[in-house]
Order: sequence, then C-alpha cells, then structure tokens
Amino acid sequence: MKYTSNYNLKKPEGTDIVNIDDLNENADIIDQKLKELEDGVYNVPPNSVNDLAIGTRTPDQTQVPTSPGSGTLSQILSWLANRIKAITGKTYWWDAPPTTLQAVKTHMDAAAPHSGHETPSGAQTKANAAEANAKGYTDTHAGTKSTHGVGSGYYIAKTSRSDQLPAWSDVQGKPSSFTPSAHKSTHASGGSDALTPSDIGAETPAGAQAKAEAAAGAVQAELEAHKADNTAHGVDNKLSLNGGEMTGILTAQSNTSYTTRQTRNIILSTADADINSMQNGDIWFKYS
Repeated sequence: MKYTSNYNLKKPEGTDIVNIDDLNENADIIDQKLKELEDGVYNVPPNSVNDLAIGTRTPDQTQVPTSPGSGTLSQILSWLANRIKAITGKTYWWDAPPTTLQAVKTHMDAAAPHSGHETPSGAQTKANAAEANAKGYTDTHAGTKSTHGVGSGYYIAKTSRSDQLPAWSDVQGKPSSFTPSAHKSTHASGGSDALTPSDIGAETPAGAQAKAEAAAGAVQAELEAHKADNTAHGVDNKLSLNGGEMTGILTAQSNTSYTTRQTRNIILSTADADINSMQNGDIWFKYS
C-alpha cells in the first residue's frame, strides 16, 4: 500500500487486495478538503487576502474606461490611472498635479479681486483711458500732414471728415494717364456713351452721300469733256464715218487681196500703164 504526499490518500499496489473501505476513506478526505476550499473562497475572513497573495499589478494609463465600469482588478486600476492623467493634464498619472482641488476651492471662495486681478470698475477705468489715448493718437496722426509727407495746401483723406477729402488735383504721385479697360461696347450705337460721327471726325451719312453725289457729278462732267475733246483723241481733220468731203488725196494701201472688196487706187492717164508707177491693187485707165 502506498499513500499520497499531501492528504495521505491510500494508493493500493497491484498485489494489494482492493478494500472498499480504503476507497471510501479517500473519498471522505477529498470531500472534506473541497468543502474547506469552497468555504475559504466565499467566507474569507478579514485581512486574509494580502499583497503577497494578490501580487504586483502595473496600471496601463492608455486604457480608457468603458461603461458600466466593470472589470478585473488590473483593468480597474488602469482606468483609474487614465482618469487621473486626464484630470492633472500631466504626462504620467503618477506626476504631481499643478494644483490641488483644495487650492482651487480656496481661490474660488476668495473675495474679489483675486490676487493679481483687477476689479470690474478698475478694469473699466483702464479700458476707457486706453480708448481715449488711442483715439487721441489716431486723430493727431491723421491730422498731421507732415507725418505723411503731404505739403501745404493738401489734405489727408479721412472718411469721417468730409472736409479732409482731397480733390483729384490734390492727389500726389498719381499717374499722368491710365490704360482704359476694354469698353468699346459703351461707345457703340445704343451704348451708354455712344459716339457720333463728329466725335471721331467722321462724315455723317447725309454728308457722305452728298459728297459722293458731287464726286460722281464731277467725274461725269470730266468724262463728257474728255469725250468732246477731239484733239486729245487725235480725230481733228479726220473723215467722219457718217461721210463728208475730203480736202486731200486718199490713197489705198498696197495689197494682193484682189478678190476682197475694198477701196482701190484708180489712175487715169493718156499714157500706157506704167508698172513702176503703180502698187499692188491699183487700177490704170488710159483715155484719149
């Protein structure tokens, strides 16, 4: 027979005779120990759980609490560390806070003004004085022309003072000319600033028509005069196509187109025809 080292339970060997009483005795011992363990969990006496039993725990200050706030001991400790860090605003939850709740409460309960603070009436007085000083400086600065390099006879523009608005001629350093923006539509017919022909030196429609008619008449007269100028056309002393009297001898040209109807030279003579005195196409009549 062998026995366990903790509760001395019987362990029959292979050669031992199995005894029911031994098994029952082992069961009674185990039952008793289990009952003691159960009673120890649910009926723990005060101070029976100490730091040694719990062991070391390190809170994780990055863990944010979640509703309903139930968790293990390590989770709850981590959540508390996270909230302490958020309240103090420090890098770590164990850092010393910048102040205490008691110091804050004492400061809140202290009679006004608090240390280093101004009373409402004192603050208002200082604000009024600052406003007056600023206004006085502004008025002096705006009214001093020399401050802005403006000579005598010129005024500084100030919207609240119409008497200080400068005339256009008083503005110094302005360009002598300005490049206008595109605005031809305003000068077109029907525009807000329409131009008339006389504005740009152009002729009116009626005037242009009159000049055109006058020019046409002058051209017509010149043409008629030119047509009537026989000297210019070299027709003086010329026989008209309609007929007339020639005052000189007309000689036909010499050609061999004998079968073509045309003007011929006719020679009347009492002598025989003299070929040397004739040209092609001439006709010689001998009479007696």
